[in-house]
Amino acid sequence: MRNVLFLVALVLSVPTALIAQPKQTFSIFAAGVNSGSQDEQRPAGFGIAYDRMLTQRWSLDAAVAYERHVSYGYVVDIGGFINVVPRSHLRTVPIDVTARYHWLNDTRWKPYIGAGAHYVAAPKVHLDPGFGYQNHIDGEIDGGLAFMFTPALGVMLDSRVIGGEHETYDPIFRVSAGLSWRF
Repeated sequence: MRNVLFLVALVLSVPTALIAQPKQTFSIFAAGVNSGSQDEQRPAGFGIAYDRMLTQRWSLDAAVAYERHVSYGYVVDIGGFINVVPRSHLRTVPIDVTARYHWLNDTRWKPYIGAGAHYVAAPKVHLDPGFGYQNHIDGEIDGGLAFMFTPALGVMLDSRVIGGEHETYDPIFRVSAGLSWRF
């Protein structure tokens, strides 16, 4: 966790003098969809992101989200037996740090692709230690686009594919949408 926080602090502290294009973007977004039942089709969470341009084509992005999930109603123990347990509501705070490549164009559509790191701490589950949740830091591929209403205000759609081993509450494919402000 300290390494991730250090990396986020480093991204946010890059001096403006070293940046060829001093554009910064602040975004708020809704993250993913909970699909526990037909009645629970709602955003899984929300978050904020900060993106700093290093050159005309390259930027660094740091995003933090707060997400809600529901655990499975069973645990498979060491012997392979299935034990029924009550479903539990889980809360996670994933942190993403990515380097992005931006395609230059003269339109309002601003596409990008990137790669980076995804960290999520294991949620606290008091019902059954059999869940065995663990902290994870994995690689990720990021891509998306922003549509700019004005040079400063736009909407964004972002998707991420998480690599490596992951927990059931941390999906491999994530989608988020929100508002972005450039300054």
